[in-house]
Amino acid sequence: MEAQGYKVSIAGKYVDSEDIFHGKHADLEKTMEPLNISLYRKDVLEQEFSIEFTEYHEIAIKPKNE
Repeated sequence: MEAQGYKVSIAGKYVDSEDIFHGKHADLEKTMEPLNISLYRKDVLEQEFSIEFTEYHEIAIKPKNE
């Protein structure tokens, strides 16, 4: 998503792939609840959705979980 020009917010935190790769958001990786994802381009919200881990390496993408 970053390569496409988006800033990514997960559960209200701005994140980037480097931080996630280096374990700086371990709390997000451990959550069992759906994660709300927001995508911004030039600080304008473009899309929101929720992902839920269903199986090992499997996710479900759904409308944003309120």
